[in-house]
Order: sequence, then structure tokens, then C-alpha cells
Amino acid sequence: MRFRVNAVFMLFACAASGLALGQQTRSETDVSGNWMMSADLFGTTTYLRMELKQAGDKLSGTYTGDKLTTGTVNGGAIHLLATSDDGTTSDVNATAKDGVITGSAVETDPKDKDHPLK
Repeated sequence: MRFRVNAVFMLFACAASGLALGQQTRSETDVSGNWMMSADLFGTTTYLRMELKQAGDKLSGTYTGDKLTTGTVNGGAIHLLATSDDGTTSDVNATAKDGVITGSAVETDPKDKDHPLK
């Protein structure tokens, strides 16, 4: 059985050295790299990984091992949509600032679309 993350707030710390977010303008924001995430899962901290590759304002890679189906960055605003093998989606909205990404995720099980988890 696969462990899924339902994070209210996530704090990401960059594992790749030399990643500079600096000013949050569209051309200067680069979130490419391997990220270690800490997530609050109903009061318990859990750690996961994310790998992002940026080309302009498009992102590709993985979020908790699931392939990104959509990924964009605009200034410091980040939007990711990842889909697992069983069709579960993770919809992430986050902000990059000062080398840290913070945000939230909504996870939707295709068998229970009426009850997404945030």
C-alpha cells in the first residue's frame, strides 16, 4: 500500500546547492532541483521528495514520486498537478520566496472525488 501525503502546509528546503531564487521576477525565479519537503500530516511531520526541472515558465519532474502532469511558475507563484498510477491527483499551489517554497496540496482520489483531502 502506498503512503499518500495530505499536507495543509508544506515547507520545502532545497537539497541542491547553489539554487538562488533571489528577486521574484518571472525571468529570475528558478526552482529546478531536488527538494526535500516537510509536511504536516494531521499533526505529524513527514518528509518527502520533489524533483523539478524548469524550462521558462514550465515545470516537469516528480512530486512525491508521482509524475507532474502540469507544472508552471509565474514570478514566485507555483502550480503543480501530479497524478499517481492509480489516478489520484495532487494539486499544489505554492510560493517561492528567499530560497523556500511554501504552499498547500489538495489530493483527490478518483474513487471518492466528492471528498478531496487538503
